[in-house]
Amino acid sequence: MELARTLVRTITPRQDAQGDFNDQIRRMASFERIADEGLSEGIKADLESMLLKIEPIVLRHLDKIEEATTLAYARKFTPAELQAATAFAKTTEGRAFLSRVYEVPYDSAILQEQASLMTELAPAMADFQVATCKRQTAARVAAGEKRAKCRMA
Repeated sequence: MELARTLVRTITPRQDAQGDFNDQIRRMASFERIADEGLSEGIKADLESMLLKIEPIVLRHLDKIEEATTLAYARKFTPAELQAATAFAKTTEGRAFLSRVYEVPYDSAILQEQASLMTELAPAMADFQVATCKRQTAARVAAGEKRAKCRMA
């Protein structure tokens, strides 16, 4: 358990976890889209006020999230794997990798390919849904529900 805790604290030091949360909140607010500078500044001030109000809640939950993350790592990895991961996380390369690895799934090229995949899968998924609807309707009819209809057909 202690090896997992060390890894978690190495990967995301406490001050970084809180800063990451605050940064996510600020990014979600998207101030750059607000043309009126006065309105933008007012909203920024409201946001900072809100961040101060929620800070104790965030801090309390960060403790719980850290503990849950520690338990998850302890369950998923062997002590040797935890030691190796911690050693890597302490290197310059490890810190660089970990600081950006979570951005990779949101890279525009990946998102574009995922959207393309879903577009190509949509007809097959629709066909599956229609076939399932027809099969379920046939079963309902066979069970005596003579007015059963598949609304997808």
